[in-house]
Amino acid sequence: MSRVEVVLVAARKSWCVDRGETLEPMNDVELWDAIDRGDVTDDVLVWRDGLECWTPVADLPELGPPRSSFSMRATMVSAAEPEDEQA
Repeated sequence: MSRVEVVLVAARKSWCVDRGETLEPMNDVELWDAIDRGDVTDDVLVWRDGLECWTPVADLPELGPPRSSFSMRATMVSAAEPEDEQA
């Protein structure tokens, strides 16, 4: 994907993630999931409209632990739900 294509796709996604060789557009949920999986670490630079410059994930409160804790709680709640028994 060319940088021009990345910019066009990024217009539909709120975050742009610096992957070194490439820039990857993501929406909020995609970025949160990538952080939870460890695919995006605290030192990865991200940008979105409204930020002054490219910023490490660790420096953005909206991407910090409260969101991760919520994701973990949601996983625990869904894991605790009884599964349908099959006959």
